[in-house]
Amino acid sequence: MTTRPATVAAVAAFSTVVAPAAADVIGGDATIVAPFANVGNNNQQMNVLYAFNEQRGVTLTMDLAVDGGVIAAGTVVDSHYIVYDPVNNSVVGDVIFDDDILGVISETSILAASDFLGAPSTNYLNPGLRGLESGDSYMVNGDTITVRFSASTPGDYVRVITLSKIPTPGAAATLALGGLVAARRRR
Repeated sequence: MTTRPATVAAVAAFSTVVAPAAADVIGGDATIVAPFANVGNNNQQMNVLYAFNEQRGVTLTMDLAVDGGVIAAGTVVDSHYIVYDPVNNSVVGDVIFDDDILGVISETSILAASDFLGAPSTNYLNPGLRGLESGDSYMVNGDTITVRFSASTPGDYVRVITLSKIPTPGAAATLALGGLVAARRRR
């Protein structure tokens, strides 16, 4: 009898827990980019719908206001940003994530209050003009947001919140310990 399969099983269980995938923007009509150094203030003056991942695995320490509701404190989330900043144009398009959308933030004051979820290397400019303009809209269906934006300077911006697939450190340690115990019992 060999102990190698048990060791491999324990390593596999541990690596599965330690390196999970985070929720990402995965497709649709948006151009997926790395976070911009500066967003807003006419820095993306093209007729292009952009989306980027901001932060992953953030445990909310207080309730997070989103359009039409709240995401409860203790929820582990990923944040993403959608940008449409043409000189003066319209777009209708889908942005697809690899997990369901928990909430969307499109109001100026709520965007500012949620900037702790922003990309650390990004400067969010035009703080008083972020969000959506009158006539803009979006619809969420599971893992997809469909946007209808008619933007002029300085553009349209929304933050999308998804449930994170990154387990909390306590959950990771518990799952890893369970995998090691199971491997040891097989010996």
